[in-house]
Amino acid sequence: MKRNILLPLFIITILLSSCAGIGQSLIKAPGLNITNVRVSNLSLTNQNIVFTLGIDNPNPIPIPLKGLSYKLDLNGVEFANGFNESDLSIPAGGNSVMDLNIEGDLISFIREFGGINQGGLDYNLSGDIALLSSSLRFPYNQEGRLTLGTLFNVFK
Repeated sequence: MKRNILLPLFIITILLSSCAGIGQSLIKAPGLNITNVRVSNLSLTNQNIVFTLGIDNPNPIPIPLKGLSYKLDLNGVEFANGFNESDLSIPAGGNSVMDLNIEGDLISFIREFGGINQGGLDYNLSGDIALLSSSLRFPYNQEGRLTLGTLFNVFK
């Protein structure tokens, strides 16, 4: 019985690690959505924007993540980019939540690139979800708005 389960998993692992094209067709792209955005650790020179991400796995097998690459644009201008490592494993047919912590100088950014329009900042968060032990990457792109309430909620 154990052998019947292990053999297909072994074959899928070999295919994923040896050929990204074949692996891409076997593994469906995980879904990603932003469930919360908050600003933390607000100071004069440094601010953290924390995106809480919900990641859904439509596959019949768990998918372990290596991490997420990201690029954050605010009001159409790049604010930050990088790679956030993660040892999160998304269960088969399930979902998991992770925080993506992006650090930068938001106050200087607002001053230099036009300030807050109509009570907030438009954001675009994009990048790739990278799987562990594989060269597979799945792109994501999420847009939204950071309102003044979100930006200054840290003072409550």
